[in-house]
Amino acid sequence: TVQVYSTDVGEPVNLVLTLLNYGRIYATTSPGGASIYIDSILKGTSPITINNVAIGTRTVKAVKSGYLDATQSIVVVADETSTFSATLTEVPGSIYVTSNPAGANVYLDSETSSRGLTPLTINNVAAGLHSVRLTKEDYYEASQSVNVIGGQTTDANFILVAVPKSNKF
Repeated sequence: TVQVYSTDVGEPVNLVLTLLNYGRIYATTSPGGASIYIDSILKGTSPITINNVAIGTRTVKAVKSGYLDATQSIVVVADETSTFSATLTEVPGSIYVTSNPAGANVYLDSETSSRGLTPLTINNVAAGLHSVRLTKEDYYEASQSVNVIGGQTTDANFILVAVPKSNKF
């Protein structure tokens, strides 16, 4: 409390001064260009320095299309810069695998254990190029490359070729 005296009246006037302390948050993401929210309020796109952030614990969230959101609690200290850094993960996709005939074992990339039998949907596959391989008794092994797009289901269709009876072991 600070007392200030008026020169006109001579009576004390009570003033309460509340000092608001602020800090900064530097937000960076990989890849860049994510929308940055502080306590659910959009502040701009990464990389960005946000000034005049009230001290205390703040929730910082990075949002970018095709990627999972990243959220962290950041403690903001007066007159200091706190850092929010996030490596964003692409939204996974799925692969829907079919074969003619059905009932083939499905392998993803270099896996040695079958994911199951066709028809089969493989969920939570990282975006990017993958190899799908099928095996079925009395048929030649078959494989193909599949480009998985985050948030989408990619089809991998196979027509299996029977091993001629004379070539069987």
